[in-house]
Parts: sequence; structure tokens; C-alpha cells
Amino acid sequence: MNIMATLNAFKGKQLNDELIQLITSVFDKQNSKLEKLKEQNASLEKSVADLSVQLERKVAPPRPVTTSNQLSEVETAVLSNCIDSGISGFCSEDMVTSLSYGRLETISAIDQLERKGLLLIGPLAPEGTFYSISDKGKKYVHKIENDDYSY
Repeated sequence: MNIMATLNAFKGKQLNDELIQLITSVFDKQNSKLEKLKEQNASLEKSVADLSVQLERKVAPPRPVTTSNQLSEVETAVLSNCIDSGISGFCSEDMVTSLSYGRLETISAIDQLERKGLLLIGPLAPEGTFYSISDKGKKYVHKIENDDYSY
């Protein structure tokens, strides 16, 4: 029931207890509807906020794998082993056995060094893959010798 229509219907009439109760009832119903709408609005606002957060997570750009220009401990150990041995290339399986790290860690470090351009992949052999230090890797080896570990 519309409050204004109700009030206009009583225009010019004397208010008695019955009319006052009717008007109060109309106002109470409108107030109840208003409270329900406020609750629904708050619920919708919360749902929109939750969905917005979920959407932001789904469309967020992927984090880069590594933003550091530092080599990992194992990557540095691979290059340091080359320096200590005075070699410019190595077989992957020889490197695995010469370092104290696990096989997976060492192979992963060799792969990362190749991806960073510090190693060049060579021919495959029964003993593993042969790698040689690239020009960029040689420059980095000189930095390691000078205790500068950023590439």
C-alpha cells in the first residue's frame, strides 16, 4: 500500500484511533519492507565484493618464475665447479656426481643455467648431455671469481 495514497485518502477526515492504527500499520509495513531491502542490499554488496576478489585473482597476471638476477646456490656451485676444475664444458652426469646436491637439483640448476644463457647445450652422449659455458657464462664466471654473484 502506498503511504501517500493512504494519507491523501484521510485528507480532511478526523483522526480517530482506528485511522491512527491503520496509518501506523501502513508505516510499519513500509518500514519492514525498507529494512528487508537494506538487508538484501548489504547481502548483494558483500556478494559483489567477494566475486570481485575472485575475479581479480583469476585475471591477475601470473607471477614471474624468478625476478632475481642472482643465481641459486646450486647454479653457482655448477659454475664454480667448472672454475675449480679449469674446464669450459662438462657432461651432465659428471656434474651430478661431482656435486653434493641431489640429482634433480643439479639437473634443474643446469637447465636453469641453459635457460639464462650461461650454458650452451652440446651433443648427447651415453654419459649424459654435454654442456659448454657460453660467452655470457664466461663473463659470469669471471664475476664469480671476483665474488660478484649477480648476472
